[in-house]
Amino acid sequence: MSAQNGASILLAYGPQGEQQMGDSILLLYQAPSTSRRVAASTAASWGGAAMLRVPVSVPHEVVQTLDTTRAAKWGPGGDLDANHGAAWGVAEKRDTERKLPWVDVGRPAQPESSAPWGAARARDVEAVGPWGQYEGKVEPITTAPWVVSVKRDDERRSPWVGPMLALAPGVAAIFRPSRPSDATRSVPWAFYSRRLAPGWGVPTPPNPLPEPGETIIVPVRGVYIVQNFVLLTRVSSGATIPATRMSLSLDVDSWTWQFSASVPGNYLSLLEPLAGAPVELEAIINGQQFRVLAERLARDRVFGSTSIAVSGRGKAALLSAPYAPILTFANDEARTAQQLAGDVLTVNGVPLAWTVNWGLTDWIVPAGVWNHQGSFIDGLVRIAEAAGAYIRPDPLLQELSFLHRYPTMPDTWASATPDYELPAAVTTREAIEWQDRADYDAVYVSGQQQGVLRNVKKAGSAGETYAQMVTDALITHTDAASQRGRSVLGNTGRKAIVTLSLPVLEETGVIEPGKMVEYVDGGSSRIGIVRSTNVDVQYPDVIQTIGVETHVS
Repeated sequence: MSAQNGASILLAYGPQGEQQMGDSILLLYQAPSTSRRVAASTAASWGGAAMLRVPVSVPHEVVQTLDTTRAAKWGPGGDLDANHGAAWGVAEKRDTERKLPWVDVGRPAQPESSAPWGAARARDVEAVGPWGQYEGKVEPITTAPWVVSVKRDDERRSPWVGPMLALAPGVAAIFRPSRPSDATRSVPWAFYSRRLAPGWGVPTPPNPLPEPGETIIVPVRGVYIVQNFVLLTRVSSGATIPATRMSLSLDVDSWTWQFSASVPGNYLSLLEPLAGAPVELEAIINGQQFRVLAERLARDRVFGSTSIAVSGRGKAALLSAPYAPILTFANDEARTAQQLAGDVLTVNGVPLAWTVNWGLTDWIVPAGVWNHQGSFIDGLVRIAEAAGAYIRPDPLLQELSFLHRYPTMPDTWASATPDYELPAAVTTREAIEWQDRADYDAVYVSGQQQGVLRNVKKAGSAGETYAQMVTDALITHTDAASQRGRSVLGNTGRKAIVTLSLPVLEETGVIEPGKMVEYVDGGSSRIGIVRSTNVDVQYPDVIQTIGVETHVS
């Protein structure tokens, strides 16, 4: 028997398996999908019938179970599965181990993983991203799936922004900004820096680097292309501090770098001192690193925009007030001047973590001559002044160099080998200031209680025009007297201070005081010693301005 609209009627037979007219019949009406409860309380109208009891199983929750004790009132029925009968169509086979009790009945779930919101995708059991759509397995050793990572490799660091490749086997970084570079490492695929240690397969620059003692020659070009890179970070955490402008400067009369910058106001927490100690910052300018202290902070807010003006000095400031104590220095036994400098950088016989690079001719200081009171840096400056020298700090390391103000006399500079040769084409600004000083050719230099007296005069001169006599307790040897006399006589006669502004080039880096520069302008040239350096950053522009002392014959 068939039903309308695709439905089917199952007829139940009597005990002998034959259809009995006049007997009670249980009819099961099977709908295609959704069924309503069938009324089963109606008896057949064609005679008395015996009640037929058939067990009915209902494996689904959507419909209600038929009342198994009622008979249907219509037509003969067909065979009924006594054990598995469904009142609403034939159900698909279900996964007996993993069942989804909603939506499509009978769809097998994932064999090992089920998801309560549809079919689940297999996940990486070793590296799972707990956010969004998982894109792939993360690097199993060092990973950073977030935007900014604080973790860094302490020995292999990269000084540039952008995705970073592996620097060593087993060390990978996929985060955006990286830590500032290590002082002894450079990476060859960003830009080349001659101040960082070689050995990384650095590509050959357009002009091969000179050997030590040779001149770095900047060629004449129609266009100079410079890829400026500036970064300011907090040393303790490596956190990047965006600087809208920055300035670094040093001159021959200073023993530490001066620093200033302007940063957004919401970075104040990264600059505030900790337990009274200033925050140490690292500035990187085209590959050259500077360590400075954030000593002074000032906030300025205009029309809802807040900025922080931060200024300070290089790390050598830690050797002076207010960070260093006032001490008394003396020598109970004969010491060289270099040994006295080393003694200054000790506390109770324990050396401080500073290095002295001695660039002077050393001399003996007898016992009891050295006596000075002040900070660490005061004692060092006092020793340098005795020989007419000055102290140049390393911009990154805790090193102090003792250098001559005049390594040679100015009248010999024309035949000297300069450190740099700069053409006029590379400069963005040139200025000259002429200065006239008395043309002395001799000076008396004397010690005091245990010193020496020396008449120092210019070579080849008559030695008749004397500068004012110089006395110093540490002039205890002719070598000390000669060096002090040279510093006096070198700063005489007519000279010109040439101010040159130029980019921080790959070949030159930041040109520091004490370097000898030859400036070539067409067919003429000037040679002199750098006395001041200022680096001004207003990103993307980076310009260094050097003051060069030259002498006019």
